[in-house]
Amino acid sequence: MLKYLIPTILFAFINLQIMAQKTVSKYSVSVKYEITIINYYFGRVDNRTVVTPDSLSYEKNIHRGNSKKSIRVLNDTEKKELEDLLKDFPLNSLKEKYVNNDVKDGTQMNFKITINEQTKEIFIANVYQEDLGKLVKLIVKMFPEDFIQYKKELIYPY
Repeated sequence: MLKYLIPTILFAFINLQIMAQKTVSKYSVSVKYEITIINYYFGRVDNRTVVTPDSLSYEKNIHRGNSKKSIRVLNDTEKKELEDLLKDFPLNSLKEKYVNNDVKDGTQMNFKITINEQTKEIFIANVYQEDLGKLVKLIVKMFPEDFIQYKKELIYPY
């Protein structure tokens, strides 16, 4: 348990440091948000993605104890694209769970989305939800590769 606690604290500290840095940006954010996406592997946290108006971070292989972390500042284009999507994002109309009970294993994810101080947690198990899919698609294009793996063609039934 302790070996997971120290990396988590370190990850949080690094995230706070980046958020505290003042970057010169021409883009003024009008939507406040934080998006956390957790991928599970056999019921254990495997990958964690966190997006704020300032930064994008990713940690993978958490459950294996040899996690790899990546964090960077968002550029103005990415900030604008995220804000454009989130200002009309239907957070209120999303359910708290989307579960395909016919599948016992497979894609399991948790989304924690805060938009302008309104927060919702959404659990996904083998179901593709279009609005969350659009959000993930936008976030994934900001990474060098698709760490989240939430695509319609990967969710049962194909």
